[in-house]
Amino acid sequence: MNDKEAAILPDVVPQPHQQRVWDEAVEQPVRKLLYHGLGSGKSLSGIGIGEARKEPYLVVSPASLRPTWQKERQKFTDLETPAETLSYEAVARGKADNTQAQTLIADEAHRLRSPGSLQSAKMRELAQKMKSVILLSGTEGAVVITVGAEDKLA
Repeated sequence: MNDKEAAILPDVVPQPHQQRVWDEAVEQPVRKLLYHGLGSGKSLSGIGIGEARKEPYLVVSPASLRPTWQKERQKFTDLETPAETLSYEAVARGKADNTQAQTLIADEAHRLRSPGSLQSAKMRELAQKMKSVILLSGTEGAVVITVGAEDKLA
């Protein structure tokens, strides 16, 4: 691992699919949908990208998964890169409007499949402000989010 990835603890060994996206994130901002099956390390993939960018990042997940994300971050990182975790509901209420994050990680991103919902609209606005956007889902074919006139994720 190079210096940009040093925030991931040295005893954490990524799987090849995780290492590929981490390496890409070190070189340039990324905008990706990561579809990994159950138990394949979606959380670590997302955290690794956030940490590789060495910029503040925001994880948005269902409220019930926020504690899991916080535990995973403690387990895998040195906690030096600023990060926050919000629920989709908090984002819909405007809690992320003034975030300093540069990378957005959206867990269970299939929740964004209703483009007319307030939750999807607020996430789309948030994604447009970010340098990097990572959508994580284990639900095949269920995510479409437009982040700019020419950019489509998924």
